[in-house]
Amino acid sequence: MTSVDFLWEGTLNALKAKTSPATYETVFKGIRPGSYEGGILRLVVRNQFAKEWLVERHLDVLRESVWEAAGERVDIEIGVADNTSAQAPAPMPPTLWAAPLDDGDFPSTPLNPKYTFDAFVEGNSNRFAYAMALNVANGGASGVRANPLFVWGGAGVGKTHLMQAIGHHVLGNSPHQRVVYVSGETFVNHVVSAIRDKRTADFRRKYRSVDLWLVDDVQFIAAKEGTHSEEEFFHTFNTLHETNKQIVMSSDQPPRGLQILDERLRSRFESGSIVDIKRPDVLERIAILQRKAENLPLHMPMEVFDYVARITWNIRVLEGALTNLIAWASINNVQVTPEIAAEVLKDYSSGGAKQQVTIDRIVDVVANHFAVRREEMLGPKRSRTVVLPRQIAMHICRELTNHSLMEIGRAFGGRDHSTVLHACAKISELMATDDHLLGLVNELMSQLEPA
Repeated sequence: MTSVDFLWEGTLNALKAKTSPATYETVFKGIRPGSYEGGILRLVVRNQFAKEWLVERHLDVLRESVWEAAGERVDIEIGVADNTSAQAPAPMPPTLWAAPLDDGDFPSTPLNPKYTFDAFVEGNSNRFAYAMALNVANGGASGVRANPLFVWGGAGVGKTHLMQAIGHHVLGNSPHQRVVYVSGETFVNHVVSAIRDKRTADFRRKYRSVDLWLVDDVQFIAAKEGTHSEEEFFHTFNTLHETNKQIVMSSDQPPRGLQILDERLRSRFESGSIVDIKRPDVLERIAILQRKAENLPLHMPMEVFDYVARITWNIRVLEGALTNLIAWASINNVQVTPEIAAEVLKDYSSGGAKQQVTIDRIVDVVANHFAVRREEMLGPKRSRTVVLPRQIAMHICRELTNHSLMEIGRAFGGRDHSTVLHACAKISELMATDDHLLGLVNELMSQLEPA
């Protein structure tokens, strides 16, 4: 990746946070970075109309996002692509409908080429969800047909990545399959547009003739625009399900937590397989960041990955932070150190929940749960009744605070950093096979994190 690519990727991450999904997809997704020299970022848009629309309506948010990604003021020049040149926008990925698209259709959102199974980092937090998604992508090769597959979890844990990976896998093996990926909000917008334009029949024909339907953030459909959206979703779901077409949905909560007006729809959600993706622990987050950076020309010491991984558990935010850090280092032609990371990413970590969670508080909460004395937690005693709580407390300290391994070790009776690292790895290993322990650690972390 060149410096302009890093800068543009950081800009897109900022734009995602500042604009609606519809604006991001229709206005900014098609822009291509041209060059970044002499403090000037040159961008290429599809045609003159796209340029005028961008300049008249969205230039301020674009400029703000570029400056945020660069860490300084940058001039922007916008050019129109020559369709015969190498700078012309790349074609969209092969997301297919039952019939050719035209400007008046209800388009599927293109799949992100980065969201594949190969690029997904499997860990304790997502292992079952990953296995079920891969099984669905292979047409139920394991003998278990999960239809629908309902994936739920918090923001930034990888739901969208898994869903789109299914789409890529299916299209890679069967290019003529009709695959549609939309967000719940986009579906609602399509319902509203179909009713307004008296094109309900076209809408139903399109949505009810697909082979694989991927619906992201399905919670937006629930009562978003009265009963129309739910009703259309219900009948679309039924038609596809009854004709043995695969449906995959994601949400920020399980079906029982959704505010659905029609209980029949909830029962449809629960008729297949429900899997959740939990918060990735710090070791998983480091692995994800290393995967993202493995092809970069810059050397990133382990200490930098460790620092970035402890900013938050939200993978989307972490990837944005890493992109900004790499862009800054590339633009300034310096090697990344923990000190530079701390300075460049200070806006990501300052004032966050981690700053309000202390090692003392963690020790007290864990000791109270296991009915052991604080002195035993911090002392040399090595009986199992004390070692397990101590290791859990160390694991949580690494998850919820910005303290280094050495600082955590000192707080636990002067232990060295390797002891803390061993404790964290041990708890992560146990959580992979012990659902009770996994639930317990997550519950303790929930008690400690500020509301």
